[in-house]
Amino acid sequence: MSEGLRLALVVVLVAAGVAMICWAGYLQYASLPHEHTVRQGAKRTALAGCGMALILGGSRLS
Repeated sequence: MSEGLRLALVVVLVAAGVAMICWAGYLQYASLPHEHTVRQGAKRTALAGCGMALILGGSRLS
């Protein structure tokens, strides 16, 4: 894989991971009290976990 393509892939993966983590945090912050259920919490945690996996995957490529 060329160096430019690898760098672009790293940037995209890290940016997508940060966006997913920020979105999960926003969903937690903006949720109403009756939306604090185990299912909704698990969805937000999974979203943040996938974002972290994207960041770690991108850092392994660099």
